[in-house]
Amino acid sequence: MKKYSLIILVGISIVLAACSTNSIGGNNGSKQAVTPKPAVNVAYAASLENLFDNQISKGFTAQTGYKFRGYAGGSSLLANEIESKDLKADIFISAGTSVNSLVLNKAPIGIDYYIIFGSSPLVFGYTSNSKFYSQLKSKPWYKVVTEPGFRVGRTDPVLDPKGVLTVSLVKKEASLIGDPALDSIVTGNGNVFPEQDLVGRLESGQLDGGFFYLAEAVDQHILYQSMANLSNGAVYTVSILTNSTNKQGALAFMNYLLSSAAQKVFNANGIETPTSFAITGNRADVSASTLKIIASSKS
Repeated sequence: MKKYSLIILVGISIVLAACSTNSIGGNNGSKQAVTPKPAVNVAYAASLENLFDNQISKGFTAQTGYKFRGYAGGSSLLANEIESKDLKADIFISAGTSVNSLVLNKAPIGIDYYIIFGSSPLVFGYTSNSKFYSQLKSKPWYKVVTEPGFRVGRTDPVLDPKGVLTVSLVKKEASLIGDPALDSIVTGNGNVFPEQDLVGRLESGQLDGGFFYLAEAVDQHILYQSMANLSNGAVYTVSILTNSTNKQGALAFMNYLLSSAAQKVFNANGIETPTSFAITGNRADVSASTLKIIASSKS
């Protein structure tokens, strides 16, 4: 009896081993490697850098399996690099609709359409490490920023729509209150820095204050003052580049940005999402899956 039991147990072991081998390697018993999905290359406005490199990229990868590879910079700079073919990417995210005219309908590069997915007002950000901290807590920014020794930073209006907006709003405020000293902070280039460097300079104490979008201030825990009725801000758009080498990954990223999961992240970080998504450009080039998301968005 023991002899027959042993034979039966050996037989069962052989069958189980064979099943295990087939489930791993198929009929030939070799292990089949799973091909990873290619990374999606995203050129995006640097005001979104921390948010995209952390919450958005992690959520996107978890939901789709695609990896995120980002390149942050001023929106106008990115558009110029795309137009000159110095920058190749799958997705372009701008902080201003006017910037998109540099790359819209410029096949075989550029974009065929774009979709607005959020907006964020301009604010004046400052640090508690500044010697002007107590003044900024009790006075409007425009009364403190002209104090002797105040180090204020802004971005380049040639490379970044936030720089254009800063110049416009500061000049408007200077005119309203009749203060030429305020106007002087947006003349010359002594306080102009790359968008991707401005937050770091404030946090390291190199600046006392600067002009940021609310999205940056909330995400980076920067103290700020609202610019009230003066403040327009970023209008964030997403588009797929016509020469993308990873169209499926690009589409997955666009659809993720328009998803309710991403909208919740944006709303929690100083970005107001639209009640419905509008398409600018050639609607015929928008995928069916994206159109479905747009059609189902709240109205």
